[in-house]
Amino acid sequence: MSHPEDEVQQVQLEVTIDQAAVVQQARVPLAYALETVYEDIELWRYNRMDPGEAGVLLANAMARLNPVRVDGVEVLPVIKNLRLEGFTPDIPVATLGNSELIRSGVLAFEAHYTTLGQRPQAVSLTWRMIAPERADAVLGTEDSGESQAGVIAASLRVDGKAQLAVFSEREPEHIWHSAVRFNPVSLTIAPETPARGYRLPVLGMVVVLAAGLATFFIRSVRVSAAMLCGGVGLSLVLVLTQVGSIQIDREPEPTPVPPSDEARAIFTVLHRNIYRAFDYTDESAVYDALAQSVDGPELAVIYNDVYQSLVLRDQGGAVCRVQDVRVESAEVLGGPVDGEPGGYRVRCTWEVDGLVQHHGHTHARTNRFSAVYTLAPRNGQWRIIGTAVQQQARTDDGNQTLEDLFDLDEQPGGGDGD
Repeated sequence: MSHPEDEVQQVQLEVTIDQAAVVQQARVPLAYALETVYEDIELWRYNRMDPGEAGVLLANAMARLNPVRVDGVEVLPVIKNLRLEGFTPDIPVATLGNSELIRSGVLAFEAHYTTLGQRPQAVSLTWRMIAPERADAVLGTEDSGESQAGVIAASLRVDGKAQLAVFSEREPEHIWHSAVRFNPVSLTIAPETPARGYRLPVLGMVVVLAAGLATFFIRSVRVSAAMLCGGVGLSLVLVLTQVGSIQIDREPEPTPVPPSDEARAIFTVLHRNIYRAFDYTDESAVYDALAQSVDGPELAVIYNDVYQSLVLRDQGGAVCRVQDVRVESAEVLGGPVDGEPGGYRVRCTWEVDGLVQHHGHTHARTNRFSAVYTLAPRNGQWRIIGTAVQQQARTDDGNQTLEDLFDLDEQPGGGDGD
């Protein structure tokens, strides 16, 4: 039987991308995780930590060091199955002492980044948690003309196919693109071109005016002509040297409203991210995720509105977990938005599928909504700044099954066997 000291202990990472989520399964050397994730705490302190707190700290570290962007939107991780393991699977953690565990143990976990039922078109993965132990052998070779330190190779699985994604200190980012090409939606607004102003030669104009007026009071034609020429010459000097000039700045052009198709696509990304935020259980994480889509006072309004729509008062306050968001229609409305020259409105109708776990049972639920959203530029990004809900109603009959929600009969392996 192999012993942990005989193994190469390095970060192990597997990434799966599908319609439900981007999932990172990671095993990080325990000593490195205690230092990097939990700010160098001792093992006994970690063991006494509340599991929820340990998960939140890990989620914060993942968001800071290993951000994930799904279709251009940074998504915060939901940590699942957080546990301590021995580095080699055949050595149980219970058989290891603290010193052995710190030396040979790993922090294992799954980081889930929800896609809310929509297959992503592009996923940006960044990974900076690269433990230093014997990293020269991570790619299966010890032939190190150039040290492999600071490099890990992750398994990336999509549609049953696997490939390698290499992360290094020099190149910590890997971008996956769907085989179905598309024009990605960007929430970033092109920088405004500063409107050019001009300088008004006030003193030069006064000199010319004074010289012109003086010619009416001087009888000598020669003297008046000389005075006029001198005034014009002095005025030209003042204009060229900008002495006595004042700067006149023009108002910058407002951000133009995007074409209808682009405006609708921008809204769809922001709208979907609102529900993605409520996959988190920590309130601050929900607000951080919402801030990717919503700005200003509307942040608290949308938080309260969506949260209340997910809390089921008729079932003792059980929370409905969002599984899919389907936009039925999104109409870009014409007309200016008061106080927002670059803003626009969208009238949207959509349905939300969710799962409710209550008294040991799981129920499916579908709600239908209609609202008018206001979008506007904020710090170079498009954000939702206003919402007017027009309709909210439950559309299922209360007997919806998981098979109905996920169409299990239509999926491979679904239905009755022979």
